[in-house]
Amino acid sequence: MAELAALGLAGNIIQFVDFGIKLFSEGRELYKSANGSQAEDLELETVTQDLQNFARRLHPTAKTGQHLKKHSADEIALQKLAVSCEKLANELLTLLDDLKVKGHGHRRWQSFRQALRHVRKEEKINKLEERLERFQRQITTHLSTVVSTIKELQKANTRLEANTTEKLEDLKFQLLNVLEALNKNPPSIRVGDIAYADIPTKLEALSQEGTRVARQQEILAGLCFSSIRVRHSAIKKAHADTFEWIFRNSQVKFRAWLDSGNGIYWVQGKAGSGKSTLMKFLAKHNKTKSALRQWANSSELCVSSHFFWNTGDTMQKSQEGLLQTLLFQVLRQFPTLIPSLCPKRWKGDHPLDSGPWSFNELCDSFDQLAKQTLVSAKLCFFIDGLDEYHGNHTELIRFLRTLASSPFIKLCVSSRPWNPFIRSFGGSNQQLKLEDLTKDDIKNYVRSKLQENERFRELEKQDSRCSEIATDIVQRAQGVFLWVYLVTDSLLRGLDEGDDARDLRARLDSLPDDLEEYFRHILRAIDSNYREDSYKIFQITVLAVAPLPVLAYLFLETEKENPNYALEAQTLPDSRHEIETMSLRMKERLNARCKDLLEVSMHLPDNDPRREILLNSKVDFLHRTVRDFFVETNALDNILKGRLLTNFNPHISLCRIMLALTKAILVDPERSRYEFIDQLMYHAHQFERHIIQQQGLNSQNLVEFELLDELDHTLTHQTSSTGTSDKYHHWSNSSMIGTRVSYINRTFLALAIQCNLTFYVQHKLESDHKAWQREWGYSLLLCALVSCLDQARASPTDLPINLDMVYLCLEKGVDPNSWVCFPDGETVWSYFLRECFRRLDLDHSPRNMFQLLEVLINHGASPNIDLWGREGRRVTISEIGKTFLRGSEVQRLNELLAKKRQTGFSIWRWMGYWMDGILSL
Repeated sequence: MAELAALGLAGNIIQFVDFGIKLFSEGRELYKSANGSQAEDLELETVTQDLQNFARRLHPTAKTGQHLKKHSADEIALQKLAVSCEKLANELLTLLDDLKVKGHGHRRWQSFRQALRHVRKEEKINKLEERLERFQRQITTHLSTVVSTIKELQKANTRLEANTTEKLEDLKFQLLNVLEALNKNPPSIRVGDIAYADIPTKLEALSQEGTRVARQQEILAGLCFSSIRVRHSAIKKAHADTFEWIFRNSQVKFRAWLDSGNGIYWVQGKAGSGKSTLMKFLAKHNKTKSALRQWANSSELCVSSHFFWNTGDTMQKSQEGLLQTLLFQVLRQFPTLIPSLCPKRWKGDHPLDSGPWSFNELCDSFDQLAKQTLVSAKLCFFIDGLDEYHGNHTELIRFLRTLASSPFIKLCVSSRPWNPFIRSFGGSNQQLKLEDLTKDDIKNYVRSKLQENERFRELEKQDSRCSEIATDIVQRAQGVFLWVYLVTDSLLRGLDEGDDARDLRARLDSLPDDLEEYFRHILRAIDSNYREDSYKIFQITVLAVAPLPVLAYLFLETEKENPNYALEAQTLPDSRHEIETMSLRMKERLNARCKDLLEVSMHLPDNDPRREILLNSKVDFLHRTVRDFFVETNALDNILKGRLLTNFNPHISLCRIMLALTKAILVDPERSRYEFIDQLMYHAHQFERHIIQQQGLNSQNLVEFELLDELDHTLTHQTSSTGTSDKYHHWSNSSMIGTRVSYINRTFLALAIQCNLTFYVQHKLESDHKAWQREWGYSLLLCALVSCLDQARASPTDLPINLDMVYLCLEKGVDPNSWVCFPDGETVWSYFLRECFRRLDLDHSPRNMFQLLEVLINHGASPNIDLWGREGRRVTISEIGKTFLRGSEVQRLNELLAKKRQTGFSIWRWMGYWMDGILSL
């Protein structure tokens, strides 16, 4: 926050203005020297020295903005005010020199104004005094702006739930006191106030504290990704009195582990047994925290949680997401740890220190966390769904064991009983098997739900067989809460349709015990008239990056009648009543076509804008096992696809939906549209992958091209009309796809390259021969290489990454040694090497990384480049390669470099690029 960092300068301005106003005073008693001498004891020389000191402090220095990425409008205005004050100070010095020349230099101080009257006109004196008064009003206005800045920090603090509330409130209180002191001393009142003498020191202290808090918030905001709370919010709350046994049951030893145990406690359970619901219950329960406080003793306690989700985005199913979530929760409670746990971020010496967090950087922070002694704290992490992690489970377990080896940290984790988890946690007595412990919970749940139904209560009085239903469900459930939920829901529907005790028994007996067979049973029960719709709905829900809003399914229905709907202007009803009616109607239609397998979370608060209702009401699978069932079996094709009457590609449908959603929210500047834009680009890439085996281009490709062109046209028009983009800043620079590379202007073609839209890029270059000339070639190659690094982090190490875009750029003649517009000076090649060194290791390196280095070097990338590490050590290409290349690849790299040094690099090219190495890793 620039305004906070510049408070020290504001204090100097206030002190100068106060000095100047008193200098012009008629009263001798008002002016007092900086060394405490009374006015009558002073000579003009002493006054001159004081004024010179003020002038020096008014000159803006590098210190004022050393931590600022850029100057805000308010800070620029303050700098200008300081320059104006400095100019006036110099004018006053000139007047004092005139007085000395006139023979007043050794006279005792009487009145500056009286002395000036001997050499200047009254009108000139008044103008000088008016300028001082104007400066005083301006600095008061600036301080009012800083109060607003602190209020914005308080709002951000509330969003982040950071533990800096008291500091911000104290900052605001002290600043308001300064403003009050200023307002009590307007220029027309000539009464001294000691508050003026304190103001510069107080503002300098406020500047340091405010900048520190603002920096803490900046780092916390960088850790807090958009989907950080999505999975936690999606997990259903435990039914009343469910799971309370875990605090009483001595056999499971959970309570003992909470208040005195250490290491890892494992909650295992089969699919649908309620593990996530239990973990959410435990992470927030007061009894959990009460027991953990006994373990923490006199130390502060921090309870954090993370919920893996294999149907979510990359951050929700990766180790980076786990580390970022836990680190965010720890640091928001203990922000004083940020400088020691994130030293590079805290210093912010390099522009990339504010970019996306790398895996190695997060690991370093956790290493420091385990060793820190600055705060006396004990940490308990609840980590749900280890089996939903997309990566090497053995590697994840190794990290968790290392983390739990700290005496200050312990973990409660949950997973399905897969072999890696059984081998690692199965031999410990700190574990429980959930399905063996929930019989009473299931019985209570079933009885509670049935007893809520008035017809069931009446039937139970008439027929004793009704009382046996809950017992039968418990016996058949085998601890699978999801099966219980589905069966109970089916019975309640039967009751609504007039079932008696015999009908309920027949209905229960007809339902399969096996969960997957139950899913098939539901699919077969879908009305044949709905099956085509059902197939499409399930397909797009399976392939969606994140749960889709209800509006997406309205668009899917529109597609049947008008496949070009997304290319045409979209309008939504203005009436809130119409919006609610549409939402409820769509919910009914989804229920009819998907039965119990999908659920709609309706979000209809009174103060919600009309479009937000349709966008915030989400559709998702009832449980992860439903999606797993569709992904791992051919049930959709076997049961529903036979009713499909038209050619259907779910990725193209999702592209249309995302374009239509983007257009639908253009009128709402407060809501980010980029989540839909980024998903459109993702599904366009998936569509290209789907047809990659086909020969050449076809008409479906042209549909993709039209949608992408329409997206660029729509956003270009909208952002240019609102002034949020221009020829120097394309709208796509705000997209969050992959790693953002600051200081380059990412055009839509560059964005398409970073998204690996091979067919689309080739199409644009072939249909518009001048397209390449309009682009910055180095920018496109850099985006292609950054895309490779993003793929490397997200893909399993045994899979290759897509190098098509790198080949395309190199074939167009882009030089890897081209300079990039980074503040420190950087080439595409040196930036790529540094990012490889920062982001990759042997566990996160695709099998064709050597091929990528080879093609770059063969296309002229300098073999002589060395980089400077942060510790001041020179790092060679070979050393960088060792961090992520395997076996003989390091030797092959060395041989290739040696060959190129001998034969392939002219003295002129070498002279042009030898300075590439003076860069920071």
